[in-house]
Amino acid sequence: IWRLGMSLTAGNFVFLGDYVDRGMSCLECVAYLLAMKLMLPHKVTLLRGNHETRDVNGWEEHYGERSFMFQCRARFGDDLGYKIWEQSNQVF
Repeated sequence: IWRLGMSLTAGNFVFLGDYVDRGMSCLECVAYLLAMKLMLPHKVTLLRGNHETRDVNGWEEHYGERSFMFQCRARFGDDLGYKIWEQSNQVF
């Protein structure tokens, strides 16, 4: 995304939350942002939005296939998907 890469780009990065329930790539978005935070902990700040709570991102009836829980369970199966969803929420 950044021509020189995040490590060579001047300044820091603040991501404002609501990483999940916004489309069909919730898992990829969360994985990318967590990887960037691990690689560049002093340049990347991740804020938690209201969608990074169990009550919101587990609401399959409202968000349907865009729900973070739905995507975890669809991709990894019911049991493992639920565990991944739960562990992700503990990180949030």
